[in-house]
Amino acid sequence: MSAPKKVLIVDDEEGVRSLLKLIFSGEEQFEIVAEAEDGVEALSLAMQHRPDYVILDYSMPNMNGEEAARVLRGMREDLCIVAFSSVVTEKPDWADAHLSKEQFDDILPLLKELEAKNCTIEESVQ
Repeated sequence: MSAPKKVLIVDDEEGVRSLLKLIFSGEEQFEIVAEAEDGVEALSLAMQHRPDYVILDYSMPNMNGEEAARVLRGMREDLCIVAFSSVVTEKPDWADAHLSKEQFDDILPLLKELEAKNCTIEESVQ
């Protein structure tokens, strides 16, 4: 089996980060390599861990998700970014897919779909 894909979680709510880590625990296809509470921390961790996927909240202190996504994309063009937010209601141009924070159960299936389709999907889960 190939090495698991690396995932960086970026959200200012510790409870959200903990729940996402729980969802991915025991999953062989994906590995949570780091978690950040804002966009600034995400940039540093992304340089260190070189994730394949970033689950990125929009509304955060210091640097919001959109600003962070643009810098992250500049660092690595093939990075797959999932907007995971209660504020953003549809897929923004800075993300490859979008899920509402109420859709925790859909995050793992979405990443599996993105992985199968090289980070492109016709329509993100709404």
